[in-house]
Amino acid sequence: MTKKNIKLTYSIPLSKKRRFVTSDIHGCFNTLKALISKIELTISDQLFLLGDYVDRGPGSSRVIDYILKLQEENYQVFPLRGNHEEMYLDFEEKNDTKYLARYAQENYATDLLNSQGRVKARYLNFMKNLPYYFELDDCFLVHAGFDFSAEKPFENIYQMVWIRNFWYDKHKAKNKKIIYGHTPTSLDEINDAIKQKKPLLPLDNGCVFGTNFGESRYPEYGKLLCLNLDTFELISQYKID
Repeated sequence: MTKKNIKLTYSIPLSKKRRFVTSDIHGCFNTLKALISKIELTISDQLFLLGDYVDRGPGSSRVIDYILKLQEENYQVFPLRGNHEEMYLDFEEKNDTKYLARYAQENYATDLLNSQGRVKARYLNFMKNLPYYFELDDCFLVHAGFDFSAEKPFENIYQMVWIRNFWYDKHKAKNKKIIYGHTPTSLDEINDAIKQKKPLLPLDNGCVFGTNFGESRYPEYGKLLCLNLDTFELISQYKID
């Protein structure tokens, strides 16, 4: 499934410094800021974000504002599109303001909407310009994954934001690793995949399921994770929102 006039990806300059990846922030603004502080991000570093900036957590608009602020201050921040951003774009395309308002309320994200019940122009433009994946020299970055059973997996945008339990095709993937979010995965499983440098590396630990007390309703979940692509160090931050 492809759409016309869609930005699938764009070229990323090679980094001479550190490269980081994080995923599925889901409105946890304070948690994101704490994680960025923990890694001591500089303008020489690159930070890749794998989508789902909005919904569920209390600060959807603040997360997007923070990403835009970092970019305006010349930080090399490269955000991708997640299925939650895709849903807001679909609501807008269908002009379904009634369901949009209800959905935003159910997901604690009414701060994204204006007084007419539409997505504010600032956030709509941000979402519209999000590409679906990045190809780096050693890996692919995507929100959900790729459907390698398809003839052209890098054109199937629906699967890039929605697929689960996909398998790896080393030929189509050019022997590069796939780093993805979307599906909450236990910390043990994530650590094991990183330690073994498996071809498929999940990075969503379900940060939004955490509590403000350093614990989670689900013991193996509840952290916002950040992977250093060069050292394979995994940095984590409990949800503090």
